[in-house]
Amino acid sequence: MEQRILLIDELATLLRESKSSVYRQYKQGKLPMPLSMSGKLRWLASDIEAFLQSRAPPPVNAPTATKQRKKQGQEYEERQQRAEQTLQRHKLKHNTRSAIARRYYRFISVGL
Repeated sequence: MEQRILLIDELATLLRESKSSVYRQYKQGKLPMPLSMSGKLRWLASDIEAFLQSRAPPPVNAPTATKQRKKQGQEYEERQQRAEQTLQRHKLKHNTRSAIARRYYRFISVGL
């Protein structure tokens, strides 16, 4: 069985990175060990496939995501309710002040 060997150009295209980024990741030990053939680095395609699968993000846990959305929705509703309550208090305070001011000015204008 013959295994496919990837050159640095092919690996860079597969990873959607530049060749210099691939070299940097190799030196940092983030890529699988390459083969050294005639002084050039080459990777086995099977090693790269396994690497890409291990690097893939884990699947989203649907119940957890749903709980988070519900929690965010509840927090949003609570913020909306607090904002409405604040607005009502402000309106009440404003209307009360206006009523007191109207009575005061009536009192002054009548001259009592």
